[in-house]
Amino acid sequence: MKTILLIILAIIAIATIITLILCKTKEAFTQDIYDLRNSEPNDIIDFNYGEYSYATTSINPDPTLDPVSQPVLASFCFKSQGFLKEEWRPEYNNPLEIIKNEIPIRTSPAIHDITDLITRQTIYNAIKQDLDHFKQHNPELYSKVQKITPNKDENQNIIKNSIMAGPVYAIFIHHPYYIENNIEESKKYYKDIYFNNKNSKDFTPAYAIYNNGDFDTEKNTDVNAKNIKTQMLLLYPLYDKYKDELYQAKCDYYNLEQNGTDSEGNIKIKDNTNLLFKQRPCFSGITEMMRYFKSASYYQNLLYCSEQICNDNELKEFSLKFKLSNDPNCFIKCKGSLSISNTDMKIVCGCASQFNVDDPVYPEQSEDPEQSEDPAIESFTIPDDFSVPEDNQYNTRCKSTFNTEIEDEKYYIYGFGYRINEELVVNNEIGRVTISQNDIIKLNESINPTKITENGKTYLELINRCDT
Repeated sequence: MKTILLIILAIIAIATIITLILCKTKEAFTQDIYDLRNSEPNDIIDFNYGEYSYATTSINPDPTLDPVSQPVLASFCFKSQGFLKEEWRPEYNNPLEIIKNEIPIRTSPAIHDITDLITRQTIYNAIKQDLDHFKQHNPELYSKVQKITPNKDENQNIIKNSIMAGPVYAIFIHHPYYIENNIEESKKYYKDIYFNNKNSKDFTPAYAIYNNGDFDTEKNTDVNAKNIKTQMLLLYPLYDKYKDELYQAKCDYYNLEQNGTDSEGNIKIKDNTNLLFKQRPCFSGITEMMRYFKSASYYQNLLYCSEQICNDNELKEFSLKFKLSNDPNCFIKCKGSLSISNTDMKIVCGCASQFNVDDPVYPEQSEDPEQSEDPAIESFTIPDDFSVPEDNQYNTRCKSTFNTEIEDEKYYIYGFGYRINEELVVNNEIGRVTISQNDIIKLNESINPTKITENGKTYLELINRCDT
């Protein structure tokens, strides 16, 4: 009996080792959402496009789960530079529109407004909507990549399906609200979003209802989350922003490792035995995407072209500069992400500031419930049912969470980016491009260049790999 038990334990141990080895050979990221949250607040956070196992891909990692059970994989939070009230511009109320217009890669044709709880179906529907638009308006996008299926036609020829190629990223952003209920004086009012719930060991919900400063566990429910303005933008970094073709590298450094061609001249890429390419794909679109979300960390200002072709004197600075961050306001839950939810998604969206341009900008409101006699609070009261107006016209003012910093006088935009599990969400219309280990090293070198220090502050020195 003892021998049998030892044999069983040995088999389990061997199976576990094999599973880990297999998982770690997949293309992925090293940094998960929990690692990001635990990094130092003032660090320049590097985004490493490396290996992962099932223990680091899920937003709620659980070693007992199959790694493909999550439609979103690795993640990163981006935080804008801060703005004083007098610096706020109306366009900052719609940060995803700014990202869509300025990021130098293909995106969703239109912003996806999420009116219900976020589920796997939410992401599936958004991708399908994008693909249907591309099929109608940009059919040439599909001619660049073919997926070889195991099926054959009546003449035993291998069937090739024209598809879109991943990776695909989902950018979530929403405008949560914070309601303070002064029980003694029967007053309810919106407050600046300054989530720093020391009593909470979990991520903060997208809405926060407090009674005299204490978190209300009964009223913080998904019913309240439905009225929160939440949006999503999908990014397709293998594709050109303006031309109906793959994103083309400016030099060979960014091209994916080639593995010959087929009899028809189609390009084969290393580690992608099921895909054929009319054009050689590259990872420079991924590089540009991550540089965009780290633009505030670079020593020099990054410039972009707002048209298909620009002269050097026509280049512009990005409207919003971002850095990767672990600020607690990054980790505000998306709709339906509470434990009581009937959704399969456990993700966070961050906190996006917005000021209603038709409404007055209210003076700074105190975090102290005892100071609720402030006339600004009196004019900012809400109905007894804690409901948000149907048109979502409420102010959201997201602040830094570090009390000692001068930036606490400023307001911010936080968002979250996730890598989609393309093969799980849309299995037949998107093909995942696996990046070789050599290309992953080069990709990391292009995203995470040399750090330099000046006047006690650390920056990234952007390096053009085509010049090296």
